[in-house]
Amino acid sequence: MNGHTIILLIISISIFGCAKSKDKFSDETPTEGDKSEYVQLSQAVVEGFTIGGFGVISRQPDGQPEHQGEALIWGGTFLWSAPCDVAESHSVAMAAMLDDLGGQLIRVDPLGEYENGRQITLDGAIGFLLGVSRRITDCGESDLWSGPIAKMLEFQNSNGDRMNSNASAKLVGEFKYMRDLIASRLRLRYEPDDSRKKDLEKIVGGWPGLVRLAHETGLGSDACFRVNLSLSTLITMETLGKEISQDARNQFCENSKSMDIPTVDHWCGRSNITGYLSNYQIDQYEYRHQRCKWESADGDGNTSHSLDKIIAYVFANGWKNLQN
Repeated sequence: MNGHTIILLIISISIFGCAKSKDKFSDETPTEGDKSEYVQLSQAVVEGFTIGGFGVISRQPDGQPEHQGEALIWGGTFLWSAPCDVAESHSVAMAAMLDDLGGQLIRVDPLGEYENGRQITLDGAIGFLLGVSRRITDCGESDLWSGPIAKMLEFQNSNGDRMNSNASAKLVGEFKYMRDLIASRLRLRYEPDDSRKKDLEKIVGGWPGLVRLAHETGLGSDACFRVNLSLSTLITMETLGKEISQDARNQFCENSKSMDIPTVDHWCGRSNITGYLSNYQIDQYEYRHQRCKWESADGDGNTSHSLDKIIAYVFANGWKNLQN
């Protein structure tokens, strides 16, 4: 993170991070129809929208892969949101990918020419850690993931925190807290100090403020996927049993106000995501759960993986309530 970004972050916190957030919406009781569709949509992802065994993509109208570069982040998000049994093969493939690459992460296999061959970026790593958090906490896969995660720790420690030998991207300081928390759950190292959690909360709580500031000033990118990365980080910590501090919730929720992102508004207690579910349109947005209201719809003509709807069911009902 450069000096200019840090200054903007401080500004965003001082401008937007003061109000108190509301409590989250309580979990709904899912109907049998909701539970059935949740499972069917999850099965459809595995059957038709997987690439390299571990990644999740969309499809073009002719069936060709679409958005391959997002395969790891959406693959990890799928592992967090789908039922344990439905996504088991997906999880095994992702663990094997990490193991086979000696602890290195790759966004999609085969990589091809996507983004000039950038093997991994921070957003892919955040999605990956989100997925692993569910699989080791709720799906009984500690034995599956212990070896690959140990290799990942060794590789990153030996390569200056780089996540792939052919990429410059690093798992930067604050985000190593999530990795180390997962490692502690696998008994690979001691649990990281909570002071590191507070540092990570400050970073991701301020990101929506940076996005808003960029949108209002025209200086920098106002792409809202960064807000989704913030939320993914927060729910990873929650899945691993860490309660988000009230100060961090207040900062994140105030900074993300009026962005109209269904998952964020639900998590912050502003707008129940059941309304989004009732009006779901598969051909409007492929990634609605990371889109601000000022971003354009992008799903027309594509065959979507429906991950947006799967995630909405989880936010509305709670993951455990959807399991049979």
